[in-house]
Amino acid sequence: MEPTYRYDLGLLDQTANVLLQAANEYDILPHYAIKANNNPLLLDVLRKPGIGIDCVSGEEVLHALDNGFAPMTILLAGAGKTYFDLEVAVRNGIGCIHVENLGELDIIDNLASKYGTTVNIALRINPDVDGQTHERITTGILETKFGLTQQEMLAALMVIRDRANLHFDGLHFHIGSQITDMNRFTELARKASLIVAEVNNLGYDVHYLNLGGGLGINYSDPLADPIPDFHGWFHALRKGLDISSETRVRVEPGRSLVGQCGSLEVNV
Repeated sequence: MEPTYRYDLGLLDQTANVLLQAANEYDILPHYAIKANNNPLLLDVLRKPGIGIDCVSGEEVLHALDNGFAPMTILLAGAGKTYFDLEVAVRNGIGCIHVENLGELDIIDNLASKYGTTVNIALRINPDVDGQTHERITTGILETKFGLTQQEMLAALMVIRDRANLHFDGLHFHIGSQITDMNRFTELARKASLIVAEVNNLGYDVHYLNLGGGLGINYSDPLADPIPDFHGWFHALRKGLDISSETRVRVEPGRSLVGQCGSLEVNV
């Protein structure tokens, strides 16, 4: 017996088109979380106008570039970014780097000076919102390692203000994976709106608001729901948002884009 992964590229194309329809309706920009599946055949289907890439390493950034994604459509996030990861992002002029600790700002600033550029920065904030998913894939409560506290956010803003090579673009949030309760996303959006207002009141413009990924898929009966409810996801986010129309909202779907199109087959 030889196990084989089989991908339904027709279903993937249909899923991507439904995602883009919902994104256009709710004025949201999707960036595919490439860690979900980096197969070049899948990326070729997903390389559509309006879909960017979310990366968590320099290797993923290079892979996205090699597969035809424009640098400005690529984001770099992740709690454990190395010097290599940050250098790849700065050297290639990607759209935004999501910063999770103050030390990253010094490295990015030095790299930006080295390459003679200005880097767009989004601060990942821990919103203390429970995604009510498995504890091992929960990322938005204070007990987790992910994101800056609001006090650390204030310190980071002051650092960015004093660095000519760093440009504050906005904020990033993420509360977990495999979330199926849409109310969790509405709560996240409400909390994010309050933090955006706080940052605005300090004199900083939030042009960029990334509300992460996390939309779950139906593992128990995948054939019943081959395409996840992107409209419901975006509706839940917009329901909780109270921000300027000038703030661009972004999300990072991963498994919800590619999970349903894949199957494991055993050939006897």
